[in-house]
Amino acid sequence: MIKTKHISNRQILLFFLILGIIIYSQSFFAALVWDDLGLVVNNPLIKQFRLLPYIFTSGLFLTVIGNNFYRPVQSLSLFLDNLVWGNQFAGMHLTNILLHVICAFLLYYLFTLVFKKRLIAFLSACIFLVHPINVEVVSYISGRADSLVLLNLALSFIFYVKFRITPSRRLLIFSSIFFFLALLSKELALSGLLVFVLIDYLLDKKINFKNYLVFLILGAIYLLLRFFVLGFTLGHSTFGILPRLWTFGYYLFDYLKLVFWPVNLHMSYTSVVFNSFSFIVLARLIVVVLFFIFLGFFLRKEKKAFYFCFFWFFIFLTSQSGIFPINAYFAEHFIYLSQYPLFFIILLGLFKVLEGRQRRYLYLSLFSVIIMLSFATFLYGMIWSDPIKFYLRIIKLSPGSFAAYNNLGAELEARGLNQEAEKFYWRAFQLNSKDGLALNNLGKLYFKKGQIKKAIGIFKQGVKKEPNQSALYYNLGKAYSAAGNLEASISEFEKAFKLAQKAAFWDYSLYSELGLLYHQAGKSDLAIAEFEKAIYWQPNNPALHLNLGLVYKDQAKFTLAVEEYLKALKLNPQMPEAYNNLAIVYAITGNQSEAIKNFSKAIQLNNNYYEAKFNLGLLYIKLNELKPALEQLLGIPQSVPFYPLVRKQLETIKKH
Repeated sequence: MIKTKHISNRQILLFFLILGIIIYSQSFFAALVWDDLGLVVNNPLIKQFRLLPYIFTSGLFLTVIGNNFYRPVQSLSLFLDNLVWGNQFAGMHLTNILLHVICAFLLYYLFTLVFKKRLIAFLSACIFLVHPINVEVVSYISGRADSLVLLNLALSFIFYVKFRITPSRRLLIFSSIFFFLALLSKELALSGLLVFVLIDYLLDKKINFKNYLVFLILGAIYLLLRFFVLGFTLGHSTFGILPRLWTFGYYLFDYLKLVFWPVNLHMSYTSVVFNSFSFIVLARLIVVVLFFIFLGFFLRKEKKAFYFCFFWFFIFLTSQSGIFPINAYFAEHFIYLSQYPLFFIILLGLFKVLEGRQRRYLYLSLFSVIIMLSFATFLYGMIWSDPIKFYLRIIKLSPGSFAAYNNLGAELEARGLNQEAEKFYWRAFQLNSKDGLALNNLGKLYFKKGQIKKAIGIFKQGVKKEPNQSALYYNLGKAYSAAGNLEASISEFEKAFKLAQKAAFWDYSLYSELGLLYHQAGKSDLAIAEFEKAIYWQPNNPALHLNLGLVYKDQAKFTLAVEEYLKALKLNPQMPEAYNNLAIVYAITGNQSEAIKNFSKAIQLNNNYYEAKFNLGLLYIKLNELKPALEQLLGIPQSVPFYPLVRKQLETIKKH
């Protein structure tokens, strides 16, 4: 018999930590995939201190209008990660591993506390820790919402159990704090309200409404905050409640199958929704019911343990089943909170049935299972290190996955494989012609290839399908600008800006692009206003100061122009354009020595900066210093677009 009484909880935590880091060591090299690009790489919420308050008032996806994920704890954890690790994403992967390890330990501690079955709780935690179905939560940085909500719920339950054993206001306060943090980690934490009732049932405590009041109040505050203060909405589905129930019944079997036989794991399952009850749904439900009846029979002397684990399993799985409208009907991470009690009652049943010498075979079998699961987890985690292999695996196992085709196209485009990327974008569009994302990516690809007219057509098609997506208007505006249609470009940018104020108000590029267009159109005051907004969000961006200086120069506000150019140079002393523009202002205002000095500095930084050579040549001609003027002008090749102007100045010098 394995004895654990001489092993401290600290030693068990250390064991979990070592085991977790070993089997998830490949996660340190895992690629950034799926929502990682939006939540980690391009997420302003986690990169700018001035946006920190918006973590608590906006959705998880700040850049997406109408997103319905209010998870400030997840955003805050990414903010702290970015603060510590910066762009060292291996550090963020380490955080995910640590969260998973802590969850395993807290579940072990909680179930030991309430059941006094330390060995079974430990072995169940080992299986939970190494099971490959959890790779999606651990190897995927954006998947940490599940581990965060489980961590906070487990702590809340632990303090509540201690409160019910030894009543103390302090324990209840700690329990309520962690419950509220769980609510702010992921929406399904609301389901945890039912677990407090289960704990009282398990501990033979009287069901007292007063004990739940603080949690109900916190739940109500969360809902009021979410729906009425912050403006989030209830999820909606195109299918009625009965089709969603049939679909959940169908996928219950798949969840159990993946727990016992975790093969062909992948992200983004293509779900089938059953509009009516069918034989296949019935057959699968019968198997699930028989499984739990069979398990309950062996645990008939442990009814409370069985009922506690049974209801825990369904409370959290039902919350993510699609019965309550969410963004999917089946996903591996949906069972993250439900699996541990399933492992616990299965092992509890085995320990009841197998006694004496048979236990030795049970221990050997469990050791073998943990080793095999660990190996499978390590191998599956390796797939996450290569985005192309990752997406191709999804396409192979779920060929109807729109997102996999679209994301693979983006990955191929990033590697310069534009032709291959185009094929996957088109396939994504064929799978879901109502989604403008693939069209947006296609249009950007054509724009990059210089096929401006084709890009405009694609963007216009996307706008018709998704008229509330600011990115489509933004890119359409850029395409019109490239085509020389300034009026249409401004119109599309203004539409993008109006939509983006709801989601991407922080995006300085919107203000900057609109400022440039207003400047081109001669609307200087509007241009200045946009550049000032851009600088508010990106005060350390030298290009913004350079552009604002250019507008001030054209307005003959030379003092202000000089101030902006000097700010740009303070931020980036190696910026030849700023020296050139500064020199132009000095030349206009009669400070010829400073003009020559700054033109020369621009040329020194970039000897192929022919505009600066031309400007310096003109200044020397004005000063009647023809020899240095000739030297500058002769250094300009005939291939430059403005060479006719250079030739004219050379002819002027010859006349002298």
